[in-house]
Amino acid sequence: MRRQQQGIALIVVLLILSVIVVLAANMASRLGLNIRRTGNQLGQHQAYFYALSGEAYAELALHRLLDKNDGILDPSQGWDKKQSFPIDGGGVTGEIKDARTCFNLNSLTGNAAEANRKAFQALLEDLGVETFQAETVAYSLEDWLDQDSDVTGSFGAEDSEYEGKAHPYLAANAPMVDKSELRVVNGVSAEIYQKVSPYICALDDDKLKVNINTIAEKDAVVLAAIFTPMTLKDAQQVISGRPKNGYDSVEAAWADPTLSGLQNLTDSAKEALVVKSDRFFVELEGRYQNRPMYMTSLLKKDDSNKLTVLWRRLGGHL
Repeated sequence: MRRQQQGIALIVVLLILSVIVVLAANMASRLGLNIRRTGNQLGQHQAYFYALSGEAYAELALHRLLDKNDGILDPSQGWDKKQSFPIDGGGVTGEIKDARTCFNLNSLTGNAAEANRKAFQALLEDLGVETFQAETVAYSLEDWLDQDSDVTGSFGAEDSEYEGKAHPYLAANAPMVDKSELRVVNGVSAEIYQKVSPYICALDDDKLKVNINTIAEKDAVVLAAIFTPMTLKDAQQVISGRPKNGYDSVEAAWADPTLSGLQNLTDSAKEALVVKSDRFFVELEGRYQNRPMYMTSLLKKDDSNKLTVLWRRLGGHL
């Protein structure tokens, strides 16, 4: 009897020991996971602060360069080159882009909405979008941005169009915050968005301007669309033929034979050409112990050439 009791006690002890071992292993696993999670969070925070330091450096560098050159930039100054800086445990990589070299989607509002809508349609068509689709997207974008619920023309779209979808929603009737919002506008397929995405942006104003000094030849399609009937080839020639240090005035830029030969330009197109920019994108990657943090900032320049951060977006490029 005693031996049976001893055997049962031994089994109970072994069961208790097994439970303790399982609990201990589970606790150790959870502790290790929490330690790694905390390490990742700390690394992400450090990478974020590295990205912020890159943003601050870009602000200072742009301010000094703009101040030195009376607000005029050109690619020969090297400000648009990607730069990397090593920091303890990681580093930061950044690139400045002139926001006045892309097509501002929010320009399809205000007094110049009609002219800018036609320019956006021309951009789509120059990128290979069929005319009917391009017109549908252009009109629908104007309706998406305007403050009323009235359909513009026979190609526009308002709430009734979006409410009938499998996952219904309403038109924003407000300016876009990010260009990715274009994807939900009527008529914009994934294919169309991929084609136009490299050439568009959503700025905080309704101006459509293009800086003839800073626009790259690869973005010539934007110049051609704004100054229709300029061809893509003509736009590329205008960009490649500008002075090495850019134009020092808008009047000097209009003296270009191709630009001066354009006929029947709208007032908005005539006002679109500039040699000074007031908005800049800064694309950054902060990295700490192989943990990256991607950030894009929009900077606004004031009359004294100082820059202010309008917004920041964290995460990968859209």
